[in-house]
Amino acid sequence: KHNSKGNVEWEKILEAKEFCDGECAKDDPFLFHIQEQSDGKILGIVSANYKENYGSLLVKFSNSGGVKNTRYLPDLPFSPNYAEPSGDGGILISIANSNISGKEKQNDVNLLKYDENGKLLWKKSFGKPGVEESVFAMKKMDDGSFVIGAYIPGNKSTSWIFKINSSGEKLWENFFISADFFSINGIAESPEKDVVCLIGGGEGPFYL
Repeated sequence: KHNSKGNVEWEKILEAKEFCDGECAKDDPFLFHIQEQSDGKILGIVSANYKENYGSLLVKFSNSGGVKNTRYLPDLPFSPNYAEPSGDGGILISIANSNISGKEKQNDVNLLKYDENGKLLWKKSFGKPGVEESVFAMKKMDDGSFVIGAYIPGNKSTSWIFKINSSGEKLWENFFISADFFSINGIAESPEKDVVCLIGGGEGPFYL
């Protein structure tokens, strides 16, 4: 952990046994996502080979980096594509179909929202049959909603952006179509509460 001046306050090396109670391979755990909570504690998503099945764990760390407790997430069997703090202590996670079972021939946008204790609050899928969609960016807005940026490949690549409320209901969507490979690389909220997206690919150009 670094302070605001970049100085190291503490550092931790955590072995697999501290996450998985002896159920993980020694060199296996991968810390995919980490966020600081309002009480100073730290919440993380760790991917690991857990009880002979690849899966994910919600890990609570103390404010000094020690492992407080872990919870296996059965609905999240593989590393997420993206994760975003939900603003209420929980996490919004995106995962690809192929990571769920390994059998699907197309990907949809699958979103899962967990509370800070690892309880699944809701799970939603977005996409059209026969169309491949992959999440490239997510952003929580000040009003509690989320903006999702996805990419749809094809002869003309499509950047797909849509907004959902805190319950996962779609509010609106827009598309940016180009002959080049373009994806939404970043999402921000303007002072006027508008949505600003950075769209680009390869060596440019980039669009806002």
